[in-house]
Amino acid sequence: MNNIYSHSIIIDNGSAFCRVGYSSDNIPKYSFPSPVLRQKYSRNQISEEDYLIKYPIQNSKIVDFDTMESVWHNAFYNYLNTIPDESSILITSYLSTQRKEKEKITQIMFETFNISQFNIQIQSILSLISSGKTTGFIVDSGNDTTYFVPIYQGYKLNINDNFCNIAGKSCSIYLNHLFTQSNQKRIENLEILDYIKEQYCYLTQETQQELQNQLQDPFKPIVYELPDGSHLQFGIQILQSPQIIYNPNIYFNTSLGYHQLALNSIEQIESDLKIPLLRNTMISGGNSFIRGFSERFIFEFNKISDQRYFEQLNITKSQKFSAWIGGCIIANLAQNSNLWISRNDYDEYGPNIVQIKCF
Repeated sequence: MNNIYSHSIIIDNGSAFCRVGYSSDNIPKYSFPSPVLRQKYSRNQISEEDYLIKYPIQNSKIVDFDTMESVWHNAFYNYLNTIPDESSILITSYLSTQRKEKEKITQIMFETFNISQFNIQIQSILSLISSGKTTGFIVDSGNDTTYFVPIYQGYKLNINDNFCNIAGKSCSIYLNHLFTQSNQKRIENLEILDYIKEQYCYLTQETQQELQNQLQDPFKPIVYELPDGSHLQFGIQILQSPQIIYNPNIYFNTSLGYHQLALNSIEQIESDLKIPLLRNTMISGGNSFIRGFSERFIFEFNKISDQRYFEQLNITKSQKFSAWIGGCIIANLAQNSNLWISRNDYDEYGPNIVQIKCF
């Protein structure tokens, strides 16, 4: 049994990347794209037009389990070069993952991959656990979705409307719009837009002043070479693009920024829990690595919250791969415990066992 636990595999599923490795590792062994290239037609001679990209996860929901299964197969056999039935598997899920989706994941793991033991945990909670805490408030901004999650002693508190679909991909889409508005070519490859966003975009507290300065005295344009050899030139767009995080109505059909959504979530918490959670606020998710993200969040939150809130707000920036690292901690702590769903559990109760042991 101990040999099984010592080979626990952690899989952190994301709409952009899948991160995989062993619970004994400090960081994932591999991080590879979740989208899968599929052939449209069966023919002897094929061209680029005969392929399409399949996105198994969209808006924090698995929409194509066949493709998702191929991602997991790739993780086990091609990246880790392991047979999954020799290991315990912990998979991360989104806060909004529905009951049927969890049961389907559990079914695939036991019936397709014939695993020994299984656990599924919420990414936002795992991110907090990676910091050594079990109580706090999480702003978890990924590629598709951003969550605002109050967590008390390792369990999420039930509140309404604690997520939005303004996230990393939204910033990239808006960046593309800004390029076309400035007579630049439209970029069809989202990965290129993501790279430009991650490398160059930033947020500042004095946004209007910064924009005005750039209009009056623009800095030297950045020239980026595209795969086809053409060039993209940009400047002020790297400041404009992430503004939708706090002012989404400039491009998207929604008006509430992260600061307002966070405050709305805090207001729903019981009074005696608000301050302890605010003192342990964590910013996590790939989109939060935009330069100046945390500082801008504090600035905007303080403008709309009353004094007793912003005086207690204490923000920790999560480390990279925080959800995956939190999964390692849970897997290691769960050794020889009943937190795992065993093969016997699954054979007796079926996929519904995930609702009993992983909630």
